[in-house]
Amino acid sequence: MNIKHPLRQFAEHTRGRRGNILVMAALFMVAIMGFTAFVVDVGYISLTKAQLQNAADAGALGAALELPDGIGKGAIETQAEVDAEARNVAVDVVSRHAGGGLDSISADNQDDIRLGHASWDAGSNRWVKAWGVQPYNMVEVTLHRDAANADGPLDLFFAPIIGTNNADVDVTATA
Repeated sequence: MNIKHPLRQFAEHTRGRRGNILVMAALFMVAIMGFTAFVVDVGYISLTKAQLQNAADAGALGAALELPDGIGKGAIETQAEVDAEARNVAVDVVSRHAGGGLDSISADNQDDIRLGHASWDAGSNRWVKAWGVQPYNMVEVTLHRDAANADGPLDLFFAPIIGTNNADVDVTATA
């Protein structure tokens, strides 16, 4: 009777498959590196967006604090003065923030900041926003990293491997 030991049977069975693990490990390493590169770039985009949102929120709030000087009977500034001062404050506050690999975020005084008037409409039970309407009681700051902005688009780390060199990021804050 010819009975083989179970370990000897296993050894003979696996002898023809040597090296398969090495090929599978190499394939999995490529996939893991690809996912890691994707996560790094997406994380960088998310971080930059959060930094821009923080700067936009601060800029809108800073500009909104200038608006009460031109509202009501006791106004100490004209609407034109309030407009200019609010825009200047927003640009100054935004420029004090870093984001997306830059030490200072830029905002355009005319294109990225707009002022308007918000009023409650009891009939529709909602706020109605009218941009460019006085007296100003609302400010919107839009920040972006794209080709139209002085800061340019956000450069990515690993995405150029697949042909995408940069990403456009934009945020808006209203106060």
